[in-house]
Amino acid sequence: WRLGWPVRIDDTALAAERYPAFARSAQDNGVLSSVSLPLVAGVSGLGALNLYARIPNGFSDEDEAIGADLATAAAVVLANSGAYWEARSLGDHLAEAMLSRAEIEQAKGMLMARSPGITADEAFDMLRSASQRENIKVRDIAKRITRHQPWRSAGPTRRPDGCVK
Repeated sequence: WRLGWPVRIDDTALAAERYPAFARSAQDNGVLSSVSLPLVAGVSGLGALNLYARIPNGFSDEDEAIGADLATAAAVVLANSGAYWEARSLGDHLAEAMLSRAEIEQAKGMLMARSPGITADEAFDMLRSASQRENIKVRDIAKRITRHQPWRSAGPTRRPDGCVK
């Protein structure tokens, strides 16, 4: 696949000079001929379709042409599958971001209601500062506020007797 074109080895015993490691491994495993066809979709190389035979000259020109057609179809399927999963992941992340945004906006509103006179930007700054101080994502700070969870500081706190815990 790195070369971008088919590579056919009609006799692995004769390929030792050009492909020593492959020829040795192929012969050790009973492979006496092979054809490797690149899986290319557009300009992206995705891998290779490798076919092996236990006889020398196991593949004809026609076999190679049919294999190339199969490799093209397989490359398209792989590329489409990759595009699908990438789009699905992006959609999932966007949905999560929208939920996080709604929760952050709600938390900002709650902070503004508790402290009349602060702006939306100042409320967000409070969330961001808490996020940095606690080393927790802003959305998780917002969740604490909207779900009325107690504030748990990651840093040291003082007990009623004055000792640091």
